[in-house]
Amino acid sequence: MNQKIFTDIMREYEKIRLMNNSIKNKRKKKLFELNPRFLQIENELASIGIKISKAVLNHDKNSLQNLQSQNQILLKEKNDILLKLNLPQNYLNVYTCHECKDTGYVKNKKCKCFVQKLIEKYYDLSNLQNIFETENFDMFDSRYYPKKCYDDDDKTSYELINRVYEKSLYFVNNFDNEFKNLLFYGNTGLGKTFFCNCIAKEILGKGKTVLYVTAPQLFKIMESIRFDKTDENKDEYDEMIFNCDLLIIDDLGTEFATLPTQSELFNVINTRMLARKPIIISTNLSMKELEKQYSSRISSRLIGNYQLLKFTGEDIRLQKKFGKGEKNNFT
Repeated sequence: MNQKIFTDIMREYEKIRLMNNSIKNKRKKKLFELNPRFLQIENELASIGIKISKAVLNHDKNSLQNLQSQNQILLKEKNDILLKLNLPQNYLNVYTCHECKDTGYVKNKKCKCFVQKLIEKYYDLSNLQNIFETENFDMFDSRYYPKKCYDDDDKTSYELINRVYEKSLYFVNNFDNEFKNLLFYGNTGLGKTFFCNCIAKEILGKGKTVLYVTAPQLFKIMESIRFDKTDENKDEYDEMIFNCDLLIIDDLGTEFATLPTQSELFNVINTRMLARKPIIISTNLSMKELEKQYSSRISSRLIGNYQLLKFTGEDIRLQKKFGKGEKNNFT
């Protein structure tokens, strides 16, 4: 991992701990003023904790059992006080992340929150956060899509894009409850990347881990993971690709296709599908081109296990250039 990024993240955790510790001390002070017995209980629990540690080291089972019994009695008394004051039992457990208790690690493994911070750092380096300021659902405007049919479709471009919009919102709103994969396909300049960015922004806003890569970037990363022993970031990349809550692969089909890349793509798709971790893919390829370019085991999984959302219409960038539209920023 880049040492500067690691240092920055650990400093963030330190700031979070200091902030939460300040909140915890203020709460303690309030509790001690409301009920002085609470301070006595805290001190007695701390003392018993030390004695328990010594009993464990000395293999003194009788003392250990007695101390644990005392500990439970004090904890019950402590909880009873909180209950009488109409405060939750975890009132003093002030953590931003309760899994790692704001350390970044759970049992020597990076916590989910650490992985998210890592992804966000790489997003900052790629300027993606600035893109989210302009590419979000509030900026969607269906007027760029004509009310006419293309490619022998029975639905107009306007109808199709509104379906994309509805399905994208459904994906976001039901992300925690329903496993879905999305495949955006259609010609360039019709808003596929825009919708990928919209969804990424919303899912990140839910506190989830999201990794956004173009297809060439993905295969470059996978090649580094497998073959470059000098790449210090490869373990983090591997963890991001397979374990992030949402993986977005933009511009599938623009990569240099080889048998190894196809194998890597199948591995990513299949592994995440088995783990029920969703993927969103965008491609300029048609369904026929997709089946032709990729192996049957890849294309069958994409067509069979992804919600297919088609984009048609006229290149929005050209529309904007020639004054057919004045707002929004589709790509």
